[in-house]
Amino acid sequence: KGAHVLFPDDVYHGNRVVLRSVLEPWGMGCTEVDMTDVAAVGEHAARHRDASYLVVWIETPSNPMAKVSDISRICEVVRRNCPQSVVVVDATFATPCLMQPLALGADMVVHSLTKYIGGHSDLTGGVVVCGHTDIGKKLFTRCRELQWVLGMVLGPQDCWLAMRGLRSLAARMKVHCANARKVAEFLNQHPSVERVYHCALPEHPGHDIARATMKDFGATFSFCVKGGRDDAVGVVARLKLFIRATSLGGTESLAEHRASIEAQPTRTPENLIRLHVGLENPDDLIQDLDQALSRSKL
Repeated sequence: KGAHVLFPDDVYHGNRVVLRSVLEPWGMGCTEVDMTDVAAVGEHAARHRDASYLVVWIETPSNPMAKVSDISRICEVVRRNCPQSVVVVDATFATPCLMQPLALGADMVVHSLTKYIGGHSDLTGGVVVCGHTDIGKKLFTRCRELQWVLGMVLGPQDCWLAMRGLRSLAARMKVHCANARKVAEFLNQHPSVERVYHCALPEHPGHDIARATMKDFGATFSFCVKGGRDDAVGVVARLKLFIRATSLGGTESLAEHRASIEAQPTRTPENLIRLHVGLENPDDLIQDLDQALSRSKL
């Protein structure tokens, strides 16, 4: 009671559902804010100075719009305006190889093990990492208590799969990122593409922040085709090498019409396609996208 969460206006759809349909009815306050607007985040934090505690939830790069948040500056303004705050970063898209939010000031980091850390599309799990700050140590102790009481632990096989994935994570991310950058640059020049949302592109609004806080730009991003829902769905349907699926982080490249996956009410543009770029030859991936886009009626 009295707690409040500030979360991104483009938060992952599943998290929005949990916040609005589960936590809010339990009495937790929930406020959406543009996490790329540091001043706005600070203003919202000040409004909740009297909350029992304030959780600031950051997802960067975000899903599916690839917005980039300045973690260091957010931590600074939030703690100045609301001392009893906790900054949590979902860094699933970046992975520990590309970004270390604790070093940027966050109190807690969460990752989906299912995605890049597992890396082989055969694991379901998550991980919470707490920093060495006073609040980080308290959060770690509380998490361990909850694990003990509620039994929220992975089985031995899942742990083994996660350890197997970690052994190759650094090598895989180099190829993922290089392939994704090449695919994004191709799409950025394609006449049937309206816009590409990938922070590797210099014109991306968060490019400079990503370059300063990440070792590379990641491999999951989105683009909008010229046209509407039917045009985007048609492009995805014509892909042959990209697999039509909604996960990410495995060796195989995936494509999805994101709005269809989220279902209504969705804030994702109806002409948006999300890609996870895998470890295949990037020229093959580009050829596949080209034939799917070129056969469209855009």
